[in-house]
Amino acid sequence: MHFFTSVFVATCVLSVASAVPTLTERSSAQCPGMSHLKPEHGCSSGFVGCVEYAKASEVCNGPKRFYNDCSALPGSGSFYRCASNGFIGCTTNANICATSSAPPSNPPPTTGNAPTSPPAAGWSCPPGTWYAKKSECPSGFVGCTSQSPQVCDNGPQRYFGSCPPNHGNYYNCANGFVGCTTNTAICG
Repeated sequence: MHFFTSVFVATCVLSVASAVPTLTERSSAQCPGMSHLKPEHGCSSGFVGCVEYAKASEVCNGPKRFYNDCSALPGSGSFYRCASNGFIGCTTNANICATSSAPPSNPPPTTGNAPTSPPAAGWSCPPGTWYAKKSECPSGFVGCTSQSPQVCDNGPQRYFGSCPPNHGNYYNCANGFVGCTTNTAICG
């Protein structure tokens, strides 16, 4: 009887051990000295991004509590979606989306929509652009733009947390900014 109990317990322990990701080996250049949990790692909590090695298993496992944000883990920074280098997730590195090449230049301002409300304290759109808030554009665009007719038209929704060309990266910052901008220091 003890043999079968031991085999059963060993099988259960192996099943649980294989279900928990080995997180200490997932460091990257984007998360130096930390675990880099990517979407393909499939954390049940929904966490994506950089986290201390010691906290990685705790943050990755458990019920879903992260929804493309970092609010469930104080001190984890802001949520970034970088078109420039492919990084997605939480980090305290405000320059995570910066690349060695110059950011795209802003096209000249066009006439069209104007901001419906001033931006939140602590951030502003680059000169010559205005902020389109969530649900303002039928296309799904959120962020800073000077091309309102092209990105904010009445066509079908085509932006789902992503940015059109020349609109930079998608950010979800602790300072309240959400959307696309070419300002790589927007969350800083």
